[in-house]
Amino acid sequence: KNIGYFFLNKIYNDLGIEIFLNRVKSDSKIEYDLNGITKLLVFDRILHPSSKKKAFENRGDYLFPITTCDDIHHVYKALDILDKKAKSIQMRMNTKIKQSSIGRDTSLTYYDVTNYYFETMYGDDDTYVLDENGEARLDKKGNPIILEKGIRKKGISKENRKEPIVQMGLFIDNNGLPVSYKLFPGNTQDKTTFKDVLETDVEDMNLGRIVVVADNGMNTQENKYLIMEQGNGYIVSKSVKKSWSKLRAWAQDEDEYTYIRNRSGEVTFKYKSRINEIKLTYKKPDGTRDTKIVKEKEIIYWSKKHYDKEVYQNQKFIEYLESCKENPDKLKDKQRKSQEFISVVDIDKKTGEIVKTDKLVVFLDEKLEKYKETMGFYSIVTSEIESDDQEVINKYHGLSRIEDSFRIIKSDLEGRPIHVWTKEHINAHFLICFIALTIIRIIQYKVLKSEGKNTLNVDGWEQGITAKKIKEGLNQLQAEKLPQEYFKVSRINEE
Repeated sequence: KNIGYFFLNKIYNDLGIEIFLNRVKSDSKIEYDLNGITKLLVFDRILHPSSKKKAFENRGDYLFPITTCDDIHHVYKALDILDKKAKSIQMRMNTKIKQSSIGRDTSLTYYDVTNYYFETMYGDDDTYVLDENGEARLDKKGNPIILEKGIRKKGISKENRKEPIVQMGLFIDNNGLPVSYKLFPGNTQDKTTFKDVLETDVEDMNLGRIVVVADNGMNTQENKYLIMEQGNGYIVSKSVKKSWSKLRAWAQDEDEYTYIRNRSGEVTFKYKSRINEIKLTYKKPDGTRDTKIVKEKEIIYWSKKHYDKEVYQNQKFIEYLESCKENPDKLKDKQRKSQEFISVVDIDKKTGEIVKTDKLVVFLDEKLEKYKETMGFYSIVTSEIESDDQEVINKYHGLSRIEDSFRIIKSDLEGRPIHVWTKEHINAHFLICFIALTIIRIIQYKVLKSEGKNTLNVDGWEQGITAKKIKEGLNQLQAEKLPQEYFKVSRINEE
């Protein structure tokens, strides 16, 4: 039977979850094993991800019982409690991490949004405020007033899925440890999630001053206003392609660039910056607007590595556009991306009455040339105007850590497709994934420290031990019970 879970149990208890849930059980007079069920679901999510039902059925796989629960219905009751206590558990974990030897490094906090799909084609309906006749009340614009939004909604899937999805916003700290998560309906825009998370979650965590690192999707006036209003800072990317008309002259002017060259003297990287004064406008709940004038550093940089990659990737796209000249019907394959560079017009090869029209693909050469000019260029804006340009660029590249966290949840923890259906159980599912991810990150951090490696390396997490190797190593660590309380332990591998 498995004894690898001993490692997980130690970290789980260090996060303060056991004491917290036992207190919840005592205060609520719950009769079933709330903490044991939670442990079972978290450990199963790390060791061999499966459904909640499967995790319950496999509870005997561990050397010593994790839970005294013997009724599957108690598992679903526990999910309801976990949903209600999700935020309190996150705050408890945050406090224990701050008090631990690792600590909570919030000099940089990374935020991003992803989504997870369900194996159903049906989403959830919104519920509305009803009048005395049972009809939906309308607002001033004549729209029904929403009481609660449905959580499973069809939206823009990161994995191009057609099924309903749920959005998840995730904060991690500079050590790569999760700080908090929040769920949103699947049709919520990424940029609108940030305000809610910042105001209702991060502020409650008492993290001190933070510098938020996020991608272009979070780069809005409102988001930057809220960050600055709370005395925090930001490092966010700026779309070069959308801003090229304003960036073009500055980016193509070789003055003031700092160059990095290879041994042959070829430029492989260049960057420069300027300080801009910008106006941030925020619309308050009462409809009035507030404005801030702040200084912002804008950095433009070019990478030969990314330039070569974009040229290679876009060569296929340009060849595709060329092929559309001969076969316009192919445009439907990449219609959204293609429409920026080509125009399709109907032509009549005959004069007089139109009997049959053909489609003619016309290249918009000027737009295509501008698109090529942007290849290899990236832009970052930051409130940290005193910070070194290269340092800001390196900090932004650390955003890859949160993408790695999403990958672990989706792949190693098999966080999707989601097999629970109620809003409460969906939230509890992601709380379990959040706890599991935190445990994995702590193990990875400790491995890197024990090997004397830099835990702040942008690409450092998988250099210690991958989530896959953690799962394999802990699953192979087993023991067999012998007579007279002796145990035979399996051969311990390198992991």
